[in-house]
Amino acid sequence: MSKELIDQVREGLTDISNPEPDSPRINTYCCRACGGKVHTVDCAEGTTPMTLGCLCEEGKESSIVGMDGVPVRPRCNGVMVSAFYSEACSRVPLSEVAYEWRLPTMDEFRKTCAKHRNLGHHLLQGGLLLAKRSASPVLTHGGKFIKDGEAMGPVAMAVHQGKFAEIIAFLAAAREEMKRKEHAVRMRKQAIHAKAKRKRK
Repeated sequence: MSKELIDQVREGLTDISNPEPDSPRINTYCCRACGGKVHTVDCAEGTTPMTLGCLCEEGKESSIVGMDGVPVRPRCNGVMVSAFYSEACSRVPLSEVAYEWRLPTMDEFRKTCAKHRNLGHHLLQGGLLLAKRSASPVLTHGGKFIKDGEAMGPVAMAVHQGKFAEIIAFLAAAREEMKRKEHAVRMRKQAIHAKAKRKRK
């Protein structure tokens, strides 16, 4: 068990008992700097990070004034820590969930890889993309999808999962391409090293 999780259990932020299978995969991230919390929900199968840059705004007003004349509240620079999808998280109403974890679109994936290498690598390894909450169906701890509080029927489920098929196939192809490039780089380095070794002899 990580130190962060031990600290959360001690502070009552995390109940490590198992959530109900039919409950949405809701998680809570808590900032150790400002004490703010945000709730997220999974809208697809995939991995999510243990920590996030704080998504909250600090309570202190800034001397900077926005275009509307209202003082800007600067974003906190702290780090938010996951509550590890505890049972307490699963009881949070969906109406209070501000963010969702979902698969990226192909366009989002390309832009992310171009601008943020680490995040692009996260997506390639099966990671999900954090986005503002939409009306997307959410995933339960039992692996089912629910929409508007009700389980999706087999037809609706097939249509919904069909939307994932293209991006999943695209990500799989991108992973293979990345492996090929990494292999090519390793081979070039080995060839350069071998050539340099022969010259020294």
